[in-house]
Amino acid sequence: MTSLRSTSSGSPPRDGAARAGRLPAQAVPAQALDVARAAAGAAGALLREAQQRRGSWGVHAKGPADVVTDVDREAEALIVRELLAAFPGHAVLGEESGLQEGAHGGVHRPAHTWIVDPIDGTLNFAHGVPHYCVSIALAWHDVPVCAAVYDPVRDEMYHASAGGGAWLGDQRLRASDCARLDQALLAAVFPKPGSPLLERFEGSLLRAMRRCAGLRRSGSMVLDLAWVAAGRLDGFWQWGMQPWDIAAGSLLVLEAGGHVAPIDPAPGLLQAGSLLACASPLAGSLRALCTDTAPD
Repeated sequence: MTSLRSTSSGSPPRDGAARAGRLPAQAVPAQALDVARAAAGAAGALLREAQQRRGSWGVHAKGPADVVTDVDREAEALIVRELLAAFPGHAVLGEESGLQEGAHGGVHRPAHTWIVDPIDGTLNFAHGVPHYCVSIALAWHDVPVCAAVYDPVRDEMYHASAGGGAWLGDQRLRASDCARLDQALLAAVFPKPGSPLLERFEGSLLRAMRRCAGLRRSGSMVLDLAWVAAGRLDGFWQWGMQPWDIAAGSLLVLEAGGHVAPIDPAPGLLQAGSLLACASPLAGSLRALCTDTAPD
């Protein structure tokens, strides 16, 4: 099976064309990207409207520093309806509703699964911080093949398909060519309180603070990845990620010519739980920073 992973040995392609050439034609269904963009836009409009009536919808605790709002659930239901109306035989994996197999009529899981995060950056959204997005990706046998990420605050629609490049609206995206940590603007998301990953992350954070030009913590992993694809950020790293954190943003970075790989060994990108995404020339230095193998 074709994998999205690009390992630290060898250079990843400057776009997704080589990787897409190994995918069969049925991997990217016709109209999939149009449907994803339309669903992301509709959900984004719902989010904008909901922000105008903050206080009228509930915010519920899911765990330490983790919340879900009524708007998350409403937006995810909208997206799932749109996706299954267009592709009833596909499965959908939503952050809030879990896996829905779709009406494929077989005993095996469908080859295509939509992966949905209705609000990436829910804590920001719940507090009125204007930085969050809608994330939708389509995976073929666990390989992301199309993605739509919509930032309703800035009205920015990021989208990509395997071999078709990464785009912001009609503007082609290219990851930066930054090759030095001391010139790099990096982003990360802090583990939640009490996480067993916290100590490991603290080490990488301290090394980044000592070595890189700047560090940002936005509260939206998917927008961080979209900004790596757009060259606004030079790199991103994180542990403790879920498939909906990885799927859309990783495809954007790959199709923009960036480097994407798990930090820790994993059978596939969506199962990795950790991610390093950056300008291709920066890959070795950022991996060394994450794994504590860089010289002081």
